[in-house]
Amino acid sequence: MPAIEEVITKIRGDDFKPVLNTEIIDTNKAKKAAFQEEKKKNGPKHQEERSKESKKSENIDDPAKKQDNPISDVRSLVGYMPKRGDFDNEYDEEAETRICEMEFLEDDTDEEIELKFKVLEYYNARLDERIRRKKFVIDRGLLDIKKIQKQEKKLSKEERDIINCMKPFARFSSKQDHEKRVTNMLKEYKLRTLINQLKTFKSLGLKSLSEIEKHIEEK
Repeated sequence: MPAIEEVITKIRGDDFKPVLNTEIIDTNKAKKAAFQEEKKKNGPKHQEERSKESKKSENIDDPAKKQDNPISDVRSLVGYMPKRGDFDNEYDEEAETRICEMEFLEDDTDEEIELKFKVLEYYNARLDERIRRKKFVIDRGLLDIKKIQKQEKKLSKEERDIINCMKPFARFSSKQDHEKRVTNMLKEYKLRTLINQLKTFKSLGLKSLSEIEKHIEEK
């Protein structure tokens, strides 16, 4: 069996000589040498420094990693991801199941197309409600759990009960109006408590502050 070179020579003539593209070879060698040189410069020590700088920049750019950020630990508590603006478990999480396999086909009738549009409108309405609830939670500062707990610790049980009873009505008014309403209700509760105390002191025949203080000390 003749060698491949002999066959090629017979086909192309006696003067045929294979030509190598030396420019491509030289270019590849240069690239390889440059890569090896860059690899030497960027040794383990350099890579470690770059890794530290990268982590440092991530901590600066990511507000959720700052120590002073009120929602830094929110993800572990309620599953909120600040960078994405989403929760691990969204409201009405199964809304997409109704449309995930929907297709508009060429042979769809007008009634089928209209029905599919109705399903999409219903899906959009569910998405709007999801967005509204998410925006409400974020805008009202309900993700700042530590701050809320700190404020509630300063209140009595009765005051906390008033605040909790008013929470369902927060969605019907602005943040400022709701806070003002709750503050007024707390003031009303304190005034009623004070009035009841004064009535009790009066029924005991106490007529001056000194008598009231003496009664409280003895009690």
